[in-house]
Amino acid sequence: GRGFFTSKFNSSSLTARFLSALENSISIYPTVNNGTFYLRSEESLGASRVSIFSLTGQNVYDNNIDISEKADINFELDLSAGMYLVKINVDDYIITKKIIVK
Repeated sequence: GRGFFTSKFNSSSLTARFLSALENSISIYPTVNNGTFYLRSEESLGASRVSIFSLTGQNVYDNNIDISEKADINFELDLSAGMYLVKINVDDYIITKKIIVK
């Protein structure tokens, strides 16, 4: 060949891989709890917005939190029994995790 290299880069596949890596770096435990749980990130995410919604769409928690690498962030919330969605907004990306409150 003549030494030319051509490739097609797809920004959506790069974004999907980034989002997948970001989602995998964030964990919430225990996922079944009494309203007390921890959020942990393997990466430093900086200023992030954490929102918690009931399945009916009611916002039960909303706060800006600085998420540091490998730091456990403690949540102690008075929530009714049920499933909740925890949304973590990092820059323009939103990661959603589920918790169940007994």
